[in-house]
Amino acid sequence: MKVTCSQHVDIIWGSLSNTTIESLQHLQDRAVSMIHTCRIEGSWRPKFLVVEQLITFDRVVMVYKIFNKLCPQKLWNKYYQWSYYSRYNTRFCKNFQIPKYNLEYAKKGFSYSALKTWNEVPLNIRELPTLCHFKKQLKKHLMS
Repeated sequence: MKVTCSQHVDIIWGSLSNTTIESLQHLQDRAVSMIHTCRIEGSWRPKFLVVEQLITFDRVVMVYKIFNKLCPQKLWNKYYQWSYYSRYNTRFCKNFQIPKYNLEYAKKGFSYSALKTWNEVPLNIRELPTLCHFKKQLKKHLMS
Protein backbone atom coordinates (compact mmCIF):
# COMPACT_ATOMS: atom_id res chain seq x y z
CA MET A 1 0.00 0.00 0.00
CA LYS A 2 1.42 3.34 -1.06
CA VAL A 3 1.10 6.24 1.40
CA THR A 4 0.23 9.67 -0.02
CA CYS A 5 1.47 12.97 1.40
CA SER A 6 -1.75 13.78 3.28
CA GLN A 7 -1.84 10.30 4.78
CA HIS A 8 1.82 10.68 5.80
CA VAL A 9 1.03 13.86 7.75
CA ASP A 10 -2.02 12.17 9.24
CA ILE A 11 -0.01 9.12 10.31
CA ILE A 12 2.39 11.38 12.19
CA TRP A 13 -0.12 13.67 13.91
CA GLY A 14 -3.60 12.22 13.41
CA SER A 15 -3.77 9.53 16.06
CA LEU A 16 -1.88 11.18 18.93
CA SER A 17 -3.70 11.10 22.25
CA ASN A 18 -3.90 14.12 24.53
CA THR A 19 -1.43 12.54 26.95
CA THR A 20 1.09 12.05 24.15
CA ILE A 21 0.67 15.65 23.05
CA GLU A 22 1.14 16.80 26.66
CA SER A 23 4.32 14.76 27.04
CA LEU A 24 5.67 16.15 23.76
CA GLN A 25 4.85 19.66 24.97
CA HIS A 26 6.66 18.99 28.25
CA LEU A 27 9.71 17.78 26.32
CA GLN A 28 9.64 20.87 24.10
CA ASP A 29 9.35 23.15 27.14
CA ARG A 30 12.39 21.49 28.74
CA ALA A 31 14.40 21.89 25.52
CA VAL A 32 13.43 25.57 25.26
CA SER A 33 14.43 26.20 28.87
CA MET A 34 17.79 24.50 28.29
CA ILE A 35 18.41 26.65 25.21
CA HIS A 36 17.37 29.75 27.11
CA THR A 37 19.75 29.10 30.03
CA CYS A 38 22.69 28.40 27.70
CA ARG A 39 22.23 31.76 25.99
CA ILE A 40 24.38 34.63 27.33
CA GLU A 41 21.98 37.45 26.51
CA GLY A 42 19.39 37.90 29.22
CA SER A 43 16.69 39.49 27.08
CA TRP A 44 16.59 36.82 24.38
CA ARG A 45 13.59 34.49 24.55
CA PRO A 46 13.05 31.89 21.82
CA LYS A 47 9.64 31.80 20.17
CA PHE A 48 8.48 28.35 19.18
CA LEU A 49 5.11 27.00 18.19
CA VAL A 50 3.62 24.73 20.83
CA VAL A 51 2.94 21.13 19.83
CA GLU A 52 -0.74 21.68 18.97
CA GLN A 53 0.25 24.65 16.81
CA LEU A 54 2.88 22.51 15.08
CA ILE A 55 0.22 19.95 14.24
CA THR A 56 -2.01 22.69 12.86
CA PHE A 57 0.91 24.21 10.95
CA ASP A 58 1.86 20.92 9.24
CA ARG A 59 -1.71 20.16 8.25
CA VAL A 60 -2.41 23.63 6.86
CA VAL A 61 0.87 23.63 4.90
CA MET A 62 -0.18 20.32 3.34
CA VAL A 63 -3.54 21.82 2.33
CA TYR A 64 -1.68 24.78 0.82
CA LYS A 65 0.38 22.34 -1.25
CA ILE A 66 -2.81 20.58 -2.38
CA PHE A 67 -4.48 23.89 -3.24
CA ASN A 68 -1.50 25.13 -5.26
CA LYS A 69 -0.77 21.73 -6.83
CA LEU A 70 2.64 21.34 -5.20
CA CYS A 71 1.96 17.71 -4.27
CA PRO A 72 1.14 14.50 -6.20
CA GLN A 73 -1.72 14.79 -8.67
CA LYS A 74 -3.82 12.15 -6.89
CA LEU A 75 -4.52 14.64 -4.12
CA TRP A 76 -5.72 17.43 -6.45
CA ASN A 77 -8.84 15.50 -7.35
CA LYS A 78 -9.56 14.35 -3.80
CA TYR A 79 -10.44 17.75 -2.30
CA TYR A 80 -12.75 20.34 -3.83
CA GLN A 81 -13.43 23.99 -3.14
CA TRP A 82 -16.92 25.39 -2.70
CA SER A 83 -16.64 27.04 -6.12
CA TYR A 84 -16.62 23.54 -7.63
CA TYR A 85 -20.11 22.88 -6.24
CA SER A 86 -21.64 26.30 -6.77
CA ARG A 87 -21.60 28.57 -9.79
CA TYR A 88 -22.02 31.66 -7.60
CA ASN A 89 -19.05 33.61 -6.31
CA THR A 90 -19.73 33.76 -2.58
CA ARG A 91 -17.57 34.54 0.42
CA PHE A 92 -17.04 30.78 0.87
CA CYS A 93 -15.82 30.10 -2.67
CA LYS A 94 -12.16 29.85 -1.53
CA ASN A 95 -13.00 27.36 1.23
CA PHE A 96 -12.70 23.61 0.84
CA GLN A 97 -15.69 21.30 1.09
CA ILE A 98 -15.43 19.48 4.42
CA PRO A 99 -16.74 15.91 4.56
CA LYS A 100 -19.37 15.17 7.21
CA TYR A 101 -18.48 12.61 9.85
CA ASN A 102 -20.43 11.49 12.92
CA LEU A 103 -17.57 9.85 14.80
CA GLU A 104 -15.08 11.92 16.80
CA TYR A 105 -12.26 9.58 15.73
CA ALA A 106 -12.96 10.37 12.06
CA LYS A 107 -12.89 14.09 12.82
CA LYS A 108 -9.24 13.74 13.90
CA GLY A 109 -8.29 12.64 10.39
CA PHE A 110 -6.68 14.82 7.76
CA SER A 111 -9.66 15.16 5.46
CA TYR A 112 -11.75 16.77 8.21
CA SER A 113 -9.46 18.58 10.65
CA ALA A 114 -6.97 19.98 8.13
CA LEU A 115 -9.66 21.33 5.81
CA LYS A 116 -11.58 22.80 8.73
CA THR A 117 -8.44 24.55 9.96
CA TRP A 118 -7.64 25.75 6.42
CA ASN A 119 -11.06 27.39 6.18
CA GLU A 120 -10.35 29.25 9.44
CA VAL A 121 -7.05 30.74 8.21
CA PRO A 122 -7.53 34.34 6.97
CA LEU A 123 -7.95 34.70 3.21
CA ASN A 124 -5.00 37.08 2.80
CA ILE A 125 -2.68 34.38 4.17
CA ARG A 126 -4.23 31.58 2.09
CA GLU A 127 -3.71 33.51 -1.14
CA LEU A 128 0.01 34.16 -0.73
CA PRO A 129 1.90 33.22 -3.91
CA THR A 130 4.87 31.26 -2.52
CA LEU A 131 5.16 28.51 0.06
CA CYS A 132 7.93 30.35 1.91
CA HIS A 133 5.81 33.49 2.40
CA PHE A 134 2.82 31.36 3.35
CA LYS A 135 4.77 29.52 6.06
CA LYS A 136 6.11 32.77 7.56
CA GLN A 137 2.67 34.42 7.68
CA LEU A 138 1.03 31.28 9.00
CA LYS A 139 3.54 31.08 11.87
CA LYS A 140 2.87 34.73 12.72
CA HIS A 141 -0.87 34.05 12.63
CA LEU A 142 -0.59 30.98 14.87
CA MET A 143 1.65 32.76 17.38
CA SER A 144 -0.70 35.72 17.71
